[in-house]
Amino acid sequence: MPDVLRLSEFLHAPVRAPDGADLGRVDDIEVVAGERFPGASALVVSGRGRIAWSDVISVDASDVVASGVRASASPAGRLLLVRDVLDAQVVDLVGHRLARVADVDLALRGGALRAVAVDVGMGAVVRRLGLRTLAERMRAEPLAWDGLYLASGVGHRLQLEQRAADVHRLSHDELQTLIAHLPPERGAEVLAVARPGVHADPLAVARRAGAPRRRFRMMRARRRAPS
Repeated sequence: MPDVLRLSEFLHAPVRAPDGADLGRVDDIEVVAGERFPGASALVVSGRGRIAWSDVISVDASDVVASGVRASASPAGRLLLVRDVLDAQVVDLVGHRLARVADVDLALRGGALRAVAVDVGMGAVVRRLGLRTLAERMRAEPLAWDGLYLASGVGHRLQLEQRAADVHRLSHDELQTLIAHLPPERGAEVLAVARPGVHADPLAVARRAGAPRRRFRMMRARRRAPS
């Protein structure tokens, strides 16, 4: 069985040379566009350039060992998973909107790393917000790569129309925790799906949930001694 890595968890993994020298961190993964399950052709390293996949010696979710970094741009015919896929709109072959890509599943087998699916579930969205415990309650919704057409461009709107079931199952406290981690406009969208008709102004509720709590110093008035 191949090892499965999540793109969101692989990002920012440290990259080092065989002698232990720091080469940077993973910023993106370059794959060959047009393949049924596109294979990684290079890793993009923060502020350094690219590491050709042939120069990668070992890799896992927390560490990459490679022989060197080359200051070069991705050639034509390459797809960058973070730049071009993560948060991109997934549509069917006739242009019907389905969802947004919340994560990408990568299979590591025989020294090759391939994109095999995209996850469009709310669990992946919540996990990327850092709410791992909450994300464990929510199902993954992988869509096999070879059945997808990815629209160009990167989007940021949460598409919840097809994924409302997970949101409905959240308790009040869990929903408030999720809303507090989202921009107010996106939090209002979640509220509108999770609790339709309950809040007259979902945007105002989302803004209150995400507002930082101010701490006030309580000053005790001193009694003046009688004269």
